[in-house]
Amino acid sequence: MPILTDEERQLLTALVRRRQTPRGLATRVRIILLSADQPTATLSQIAAQVGLSDDTVGTWRRRFATEGLAGLSDAPKSGAPRTIQDADVERVVRLTLDTLPENATHWSTRTMAQTSGMTQSAVHRFWQLNADRLPSCD
Repeated sequence: MPILTDEERQLLTALVRRRQTPRGLATRVRIILLSADQPTATLSQIAAQVGLSDDTVGTWRRRFATEGLAGLSDAPKSGAPRTIQDADVERVVRLTLDTLPENATHWSTRTMAQTSGMTQSAVHRFWQLNADRLPSCD
C-alpha cells in the first residue's frame, strides 16, 4: 500500500484527468491512487476495479514502491535494435535536397537506394516522414 505525499497525489490525479495521458499510464496511476485510498484492499479487489490481473496490479505497485513516479513509465520494448540511425535518414534527405542523380532530373527511390546504400522501402519511408521538407512531385 503506497503512501503518497500531497505533491505525488496532485500529480497522479492530474495525470488521470488529462485527456492526453496514454491509457496504459492512466491505468497504472489509477492502481496507485486506488491502493493509497483503500489501504486495506487486496490485490484482487484493486485488480477488479481496474480490469487487470492481480499479478499486474502487484507489479505496478512494486515498481512504484521502488522507483516512484518514474516506475510507472513504459519500459523499453524488446526487439532488434535500430539498424538505421537518424544520421542516415538525414543523409538521404540531404542528398535528395542538395544533389541530382546523373542523367536524370530527379531522384527515384531506386536510384536513391543505390546511391545511399539503403533499401527502396527505407528511402520511401524517409521521404514520407520528411515530406514537408522535400519538394512536391506535382
